[in-house]
Amino acid sequence: MANFTTYGKSTITVKFYNKIPNRYYIFDEYGKIYFYRDLTENNKQIKVNIARAGNFTTNADEFITVGEFEKSKVKIVLPPKEKNFFHKKFHYRFNPNLKGTPARNFYKQGIIEFSPKFLSLPFPIRVFILCHEIGHSYYHDEEKADIFATKLYLAKGYNSSMALHSLTDVLNYDSGVNKERVKKLFNILNNYND
Repeated sequence: MANFTTYGKSTITVKFYNKIPNRYYIFDEYGKIYFYRDLTENNKQIKVNIARAGNFTTNADEFITVGEFEKSKVKIVLPPKEKNFFHKKFHYRFNPNLKGTPARNFYKQGIIEFSPKFLSLPFPIRVFILCHEIGHSYYHDEEKADIFATKLYLAKGYNSSMALHSLTDVLNYDSGVNKERVKKLFNILNNYND
């Protein structure tokens, strides 16, 4: 296990010097999952964006270098807007009875409701979900809201792998529609690099 500190948005370089874990975790100062990524033996070194200042701990034996923040190189072109319910500030409201989705957007009113399930998710996944819900202020379609969310999420300094986990680990993956959403997001993340 390693400990490291960031003093703002940073990119860390992680070099594994012993066994590479199947899933690499970074925990925040509260012991909550901040980042995770599935690895193979080929992942002897990875880079991870940390989008805030804080103290972090990992689950592996590695050498970590905290460096200057490296902006994502994923180029995302948004589809034409289908509607425009722009709000400078959204109001976030907890709904203990919300089931079937972690959050939803009442875009005309500028209200985003979130469920108990939402609160149980890692912070970066919650950020992606909120970006997705904001996307519904402009798009009816789930896939277009995913594209909007990904662009906003990466611009905020979060990792593309966590954007993907935001779909694979939250949606009912047995649904063909959700598999298609994941596939489209995966293609966007892999095909639009500089």
